[in-house]
Amino acid sequence: MTPAVFLDFCKLEAGYGEQQALRSFALENYTASEIVKILDTEKLGNAVDLISGSHVTMFVTEKEVKEAKADFAAAKAAGFNLDDVEWLSKEEMETVSCCY
Repeated sequence: MTPAVFLDFCKLEAGYGEQQALRSFALENYTASEIVKILDTEKLGNAVDLISGSHVTMFVTEKEVKEAKADFAAAKAAGFNLDDVEWLSKEEMETVSCCY
């Protein structure tokens, strides 16, 4: 379970407007963080196979990269905080030896 950070922002914005797109991502992030909080509070972390933290998305085609970068730019322009997003080149991905 990983909340969407910015992917498909352009589609949501085109269909529902900028503010609704931002609300959608905020709701998804809130829901994910609350689930983790509940599991921690109820001490259920060992009962659920859930990792809280980073997320890696690999793009296979140039079209996917182009769409993701457009989503990123639009979400950032709309005011979404994307300071934690890190873009890796193909060469950097090939040298990664472990996950975050």
